[in-house]
Amino acid sequence: MSPLDARLDATVSARWLYVLKGAGVPPVAATRPPVGQDSRRPLRSRCHHRSVTAQRIAKWPRWIDGPIKGNVWAEIVYNYSATYSPNVDNPPFFVDLPMAFPSGEIRQDVWDRWLSFDPVVNWRDRVDNLKQLRGIFLDAGTKDDYNLHWGHRLLSHYLTEAGVPHVHSENPGNHGGRWPERYQVALQWLSGVLDHGPAR
Repeated sequence: MSPLDARLDATVSARWLYVLKGAGVPPVAATRPPVGQDSRRPLRSRCHHRSVTAQRIAKWPRWIDGPIKGNVWAEIVYNYSATYSPNVDNPPFFVDLPMAFPSGEIRQDVWDRWLSFDPVVNWRDRVDNLKQLRGIFLDAGTKDDYNLHWGHRLLSHYLTEAGVPHVHSENPGNHGGRWPERYQVALQWLSGVLDHGPAR
């Protein structure tokens, strides 16, 4: 690894270690929602890991009473729940958490709703649409803090087997330390897709 690579990666790693240490928790997998499924925009996958929610609920049982003000992890769990499992009939927060309280047992019906947004899971129902996209670009660091590279590898494997054109690349970085470089790579790829048709 070059000195520049090490510095880029260390910047984000150090920041996250500081944040997580302050919260009293170890780093675990986390996610963000995928791009809309029915558009013709390029798709970038985000793969879910239930360990986040399970560990956070176990760590802070007060979460069942709502997100703890100032606690980013508590807020993240409720934000995800509002995105993936909203429930207007469940006041006061109008969400269904995917883990039972206080046991931490998975609520499979709710977790299945979360998984329905995961490209690694839902691609099978969208093969025809995926083949019509202008392009699919999967890019992650081999030391991604949230293990996105494993989800990308699995999704790329599935897409290849299904004959869905896509670009899968990895870099020696973590989740965000190389973002200026990776943005340039992604934008260069995107400009080629928009100007010249599907990427191969």
